[in-house]
Amino acid sequence: MNKGELKKEIKELIVEAQRNEVTEYHIYKSLARQARSQTNQKLLEQIALEELEHYRFWMTYSDEVDPVWWKVNLYIFLSRVFGFVFALKLMERREQIAEKKYLEISKFIPEVSKIAGDEKGHEMLLLNMLTDSRLKGMGTWIISVNLVVFSLICVIFTLTVYLPYPRQVASIGMMSIIAVASADLFIMLFLKNIQSLGNDLIKKGIVRFVSGIVIGALMLIPFILAMDGYSALALSTAVAFFVSLVLNYQFAVVSDQKGFQRIGRIFLVTLLMASIGLAIGVVLQQLHPL
Repeated sequence: MNKGELKKEIKELIVEAQRNEVTEYHIYKSLARQARSQTNQKLLEQIALEELEHYRFWMTYSDEVDPVWWKVNLYIFLSRVFGFVFALKLMERREQIAEKKYLEISKFIPEVSKIAGDEKGHEMLLLNMLTDSRLKGMGTWIISVNLVVFSLICVIFTLTVYLPYPRQVASIGMMSIIAVASADLFIMLFLKNIQSLGNDLIKKGIVRFVSGIVIGALMLIPFILAMDGYSALALSTAVAFFVSLVLNYQFAVVSDQKGFQRIGRIFLVTLLMASIGLAIGVVLQQLHPL
């Protein structure tokens, strides 16, 4: 079948597929340069070359098109900010979408079924690449971050209701967060088998500890600036929810969970901890008013 015999809808799908192929070629080339493992680097370069071959195949049915450069730059940015694994997981999802579209086009151009098979192969290569022990480490780090965020949410709601000055909330909140982060560090280090206590575990523990302190400090900035108590509380809660949302969505993507379901659970837990803190503050105010 030649260009002139194709339906308008199919031509549009072909142009879209062609643009996606050349865009993904540049994305995979960029990700290959970031890969630390030579094996992963070669696999990504192989996928990039296959995407380029697909692009050239589509030129039989369409004219030359330019890549979508903002998508290329976006994936480079995401891989640098959220990690190589996060960017690859997003690419894996793109491969699944591409595979379905190619199966649709193959009803009119049978040769496209081979490209659909290639996309399925890319998906499997990416899945093999992503069986990484770092995901387990990331999961425990996310749990640690959530512990810090939810604990501080409860504390600042209690203190805002009970204490008259925002800077008092900031001081006690910071002490609380240091205590929570320290407890998390000591549990991680000292409840492990002594034989497994190596440099790698100590580094991970320190990263978790510092992350907790930094996130806690970010949440307390509105109180440190001595804003109105409830305005500071609203801004601090927004910061907490945003940080938790971004990190939990990232983890949902790399661990093949449903991102919006996880975000929904994060919202519910945030609301629950805020309610508990508010209730404790009201009870303290009634029992021991300042």
